[in-house]
Amino acid sequence: MSEVGSHLSDDNDVTEMLAERENELENLLSQMDQLQSEVDEYHQKLSEMNLEVAKSKQEQAKIKLINRNIGVEPAQHRHKKVNDDLFEGEHLDLIKSKRDEIAHLTEQINQLQIAIQPIDDLVADLQQQNAILLCEKSSTQSLLQKLTSDKKRLTQDCIDCQDHIRELNVSILNQERVAKDVETIVGGLIQRRDAIYSQSDPKSELQQKIKALRVQTELLQIKNEEMQDDIANFEDNINEYQSDIDYQLKTMKGRINWDREKTKLQSELTSVQKQLEEKKSETKEIITQINASENRLKKLKPIIQKWSNEFRTRKIQPNDDEDIDALLAQCKKTELSSTKTNRSSNQELTNLIIENEHLEAKINSSRELLAKAMNKFALEKAELKKEIKNSRTKSFEDEHQFVEQIKKLKIKSARIPQRK
Repeated sequence: MSEVGSHLSDDNDVTEMLAERENELENLLSQMDQLQSEVDEYHQKLSEMNLEVAKSKQEQAKIKLINRNIGVEPAQHRHKKVNDDLFEGEHLDLIKSKRDEIAHLTEQINQLQIAIQPIDDLVADLQQQNAILLCEKSSTQSLLQKLTSDKKRLTQDCIDCQDHIRELNVSILNQERVAKDVETIVGGLIQRRDAIYSQSDPKSELQQKIKALRVQTELLQIKNEEMQDDIANFEDNINEYQSDIDYQLKTMKGRINWDREKTKLQSELTSVQKQLEEKKSETKEIITQINASENRLKKLKPIIQKWSNEFRTRKIQPNDDEDIDALLAQCKKTELSSTKTNRSSNQELTNLIIENEHLEAKINSSRELLAKAMNKFALEKAELKKEIKNSRTKSFEDEHQFVEQIKKLKIKSARIPQRK
C-alpha cells in the first residue's frame, strides 16, 4: 500500500505539471490577444496618418496650381500687324516660316508642360506612399521589438521549465530509490509475516495475499483510468493550442500582407521608370528639333542682313502707315523675341531634365531603402519562425518525455503484484 501511495503522489505531481502547462498555454493565448489589439491600434494610427497625408497632398496640389499659374511664360508683345503685301518671294516665305516655327515651338512647350504634369502627380503619389511605408516600418519595428521581448521572456520560461523538469527527474530518481528500499523492507516484513502465518495457519496467509492483491488491482485500475483521461485531455489541449497559434499567425500575416504591398510598389516603380524613359526620349527629340531650328536660323541670318541693305538703298514708294526701316525693326524684334523664347525653352528643358534626374535618384534611393527593409523583415520573420519551430519541437519532446514517464509508471504499477 505504501508503494501505491508513492505512485499516487508521483501521478499527482505529473497532474500538477500538466495543470501548469495549461496555465502557460492560457497565458500565451492572452498575450497573443494583447498583441492583436496592439496591431489594431497601429492600423488605426496608420489610417489617421493617411488622412493627414491626404490633407497635405491637397495643400501641395493647391500650391503647385498657384506656382503653375504664376510660372514664367513666353512674353507676348503686341505688335502692329505687318502687311504681308510689302514682302514677296524669299522674304515672305522666310517671315511665314519663322512665324510657323514660333507657333510650333509654343505648341511644343505647352505639350511638354502637359506631359510633365502626370510625372508631378506620380511623384506626389510616391511621396505619399513613401510616408505610408515609413509609418508602417515604424509600427512594424515596434511590433518586432515587442515580439522580441516576448520571445526572450518565453525563452526564459522554457529554461525555467527545463530546470523544473531536471528537478523532477532528480526527485523521481530519489523516489525510485526510496521505493526500492521500501520494497526491500516490505519484502522482508512479508517474509516474516508469511513465516508467522505458515507456522499458525496456512489458509489465513493465502486469504491475506488474495485481499491485498485485489485491493492493489482495483487501485491500479482506477489510477490507470485517471491517467488515460489526463493523457487524452492533454493531447486535446495541445492540438487546440496548436490550431490557435496557426490561426493567429495566419491572421497577422493576412493583416500585414507584405507580399501584395511589395508587388504593388514594384509595379508602380516599373510604370514610373517607363514613363520617365518615355519623357526623356521626348525631351531629347524636342531638344534636337530646337537645335535644328537654331542652326537654320543661323544660316538664314546672312541672307536677312544682305537683303536688309538692299531695301535701305532702294527707293520705294513711300507709305504713310509703314516703311522698310520699321519693318526691319519689327523683324529684328521678332528675331530677338524668338531667340529669347528659344533660350527660355532651353532653360526650361534643362531644368526639367535636372528635375527628372533628381526624381530618378530619389526613386532609386526609395527603392533601395524598400529592398533593405523587405530583406530585413524577411530575415527577422525567418528567425522568428525558426524559434517558434524550435520551441514547438522542444515542447513536443517534453510531452514525449512525460508520456514515456507515465508509461514507465504504468509498467511499474503493473509489475507490483508480480513482485509480491
